[in-house]
Amino acid sequence: MEILLSTIVTFITIFGIGILLYKQITAAIGLSMWANKLKRRDATQVEAEKALTFLKSVWYVPNKPKYWGACKTIYHSAVVSSQVDFETKMAIFNRLDKLKCHGVVRPIERKRKQHA
Repeated sequence: MEILLSTIVTFITIFGIGILLYKQITAAIGLSMWANKLKRRDATQVEAEKALTFLKSVWYVPNKPKYWGACKTIYHSAVVSSQVDFETKMAIFNRLDKLKCHGVVRPIERKRKQHA
């Protein structure tokens, strides 16, 4: 009985580690894909919302320049875009801050000029 129990515990542990590795690999690939998609251009509102949804599925960003750079590319593309509303910019900032991605600056809300 003890052998069966230890086998089950070992299997569950290995299976759990496998799931975590799979999630981390898909997150790393997704970060790279989003960064390449938004590199050197401004994001649209729809793209920013999809990127935010993706970032909410990421539970950990490794302390590696490649991954932090990808996060910063996604963030910068949304922040400089005039098509993305301030709430989405703040949501992306808050998510990256929660993921401990250092080097992202809080967005500043700019009032649009009203022509009289």
